[in-house]
Amino acid sequence: MKFTDMTGIDGMISSEDPSRRRKAATLLAEAGGDAALDRLELLLRDENSGVRDAAQSAVVLLGSRAAVEKMLPLLSDEDPSVRNTAIDILRKIGIDGVDLLHAHAKDADDNVRMFILDILGTIGIHESVDILIEGLYDVNPNVRNAAVISLGELGDPRAFDHLKQLINDEEWIRFSVIESLARIPHEQAVDFLLDELKRWSNDGITVCAILETLAAIGSREAVRPLMDILEGSDQYVRFAAVRTLLAIMSGDDIAALDPESLQLVRNVLESYLSEAEGDHLYRVLEVLGRIGDEESSMRIVGLSGGVEPDIETDKWGAIRSALESLGNVGLMVSLLDADEKSAILGAEVLGSIGGEREAREIAARISTRNGYGKRVMADALARIGGKGLRQTMLRLIGDEDGHVVGSALKALGEIGCPDDIGEIRKFLQHPYPDVRSSALETIARIGSEKAEECFTELAGDADPNVRIMALEGLLRMRSSRLGHVSSYLLKDPSWEVRTAAVKIIRDTGLPLEDDLLVALLNDERDEIRRPAIDIVGMRRVQNLRSFLVDAIGSEEMWTAFHAVEALGRFRDDDAKTRLLSILERGPDFLRISAAKALGEWEDEALAAELEVYLDDENIDVARAAAEAIDSLHGGAF
Repeated sequence: MKFTDMTGIDGMISSEDPSRRRKAATLLAEAGGDAALDRLELLLRDENSGVRDAAQSAVVLLGSRAAVEKMLPLLSDEDPSVRNTAIDILRKIGIDGVDLLHAHAKDADDNVRMFILDILGTIGIHESVDILIEGLYDVNPNVRNAAVISLGELGDPRAFDHLKQLINDEEWIRFSVIESLARIPHEQAVDFLLDELKRWSNDGITVCAILETLAAIGSREAVRPLMDILEGSDQYVRFAAVRTLLAIMSGDDIAALDPESLQLVRNVLESYLSEAEGDHLYRVLEVLGRIGDEESSMRIVGLSGGVEPDIETDKWGAIRSALESLGNVGLMVSLLDADEKSAILGAEVLGSIGGEREAREIAARISTRNGYGKRVMADALARIGGKGLRQTMLRLIGDEDGHVVGSALKALGEIGCPDDIGEIRKFLQHPYPDVRSSALETIARIGSEKAEECFTELAGDADPNVRIMALEGLLRMRSSRLGHVSSYLLKDPSWEVRTAAVKIIRDTGLPLEDDLLVALLNDERDEIRRPAIDIVGMRRVQNLRSFLVDAIGSEEMWTAFHAVEALGRFRDDDAKTRLLSILERGPDFLRISAAKALGEWEDEALAAELEVYLDDENIDVARAAAEAIDSLHGGAF
């Protein structure tokens, strides 16, 4: 539709259907020109919000000086929604007519001047600084405030001397001035703020505003005045001062303060604990962990009482970290005899601190706890470890709680006493799978001849699950007995055991006699046939490749898939012929597999034979062919 022919668009604009009016806005954006802008102005007043949004997007898309000029009168419209829309548009396209904005900065309408100055701050060009500075002296306080905020957004040092004059203006303007000074790099800004900090010392709200700005600037010159404020009586102001201190000083810096200052900071941080939230709290806990004393530890423990460990994990973790850093072992030990939450906290911290004393204290009390508390204590003991805990852990593996048993087994694995293997092996038949897994890992970790003997013996256990674990144990130990045991279990009556054995042989490259491999290829279970097929391909067993050809015709999809993949590993003419034949007329899932297999060859000439499939009606086949060609060309296709 030509922009000179608006008849159709006008019909859409007058339609009762909002979707047609939205479409009109889109077409007007494509048409452009003054006529389009005139009609978009009308649509900006539409009763339907979707139409208004479409019109706004169209004006922004058009941009241009003409669009800016068209929007300026709307800043004084009686309808607030129209005014707000015009402001949003000018924020996005005002740069196209910034001189027009500058001219309207002196409009007779107070609101227009305020809107213009606000928009100039959003556009953010330094050519507007002089206009904004003039706005600082406007008779209307709203205009002055808009100028203050926009100058802060521009961050131009030229504004500093003018901004500081407004520190005595309306209270809300004062706060805008203070905030804006944080964004203006000026060598005198910090000195000015520190002077104002003294001058407004009796005005807590202003002091706090200045402190926030000093925190944003990050000047170390503020440290001394902050110390003076920390000694004040107004808690709200003290807390603001400590937040500023934490913002401008690292934990190391705070720890290096003189003893008197350090104690002052410590006291304020302790009192701030119950008030601080989020990042402020984590920062307070971090610093107290560096500079705290026994009283700090007590305060932090008190804070933990109102925290849910499973829900407020970050806060609980910050508390733990602080207490671990403080290392008040005596206090943590006392928590072991308190309520469950306290005992959990004490055990977690002691477990991280570690040491023989800590382990003894936990071990002496673990039998008095049940449920989660007992689990945490067991975990703590496992983290501490050490041969001194061996007898305790041997007792704990008899616990009714599977988690406790698992932790004890883990600790015994770390201790590594071969004499414990006989007791541990009982847990390979535990009802909980995680306990069985822990027992297996523990025996393998202990190692030694006893461990190998244990797993070898278990390979003959009546329970097929135990026989599988015996294989896994020898595998984890990288035992020299693995090959013999695996070959033995290839004949196991349990197909699950045979599967585990053949997979280990496949993945480790252990030797395998052809007659055993043939037996596996003829197994009634596809779960066994598939890894056997993989072995034929990986080892290129020429005399058994006929099994692959037969398997490609299997009714079981994944067996056929494995056979195609294995055949591709031979990389000879016969394999190429068969794979290309599959690609030409095989089932789609095998065609995809055949293309992928050919793509792994180092035969660039194959690319030409695969190109015919780039337009295959099956998009997955086409994609597989493209990827194969890319691979054959070394990724340059």
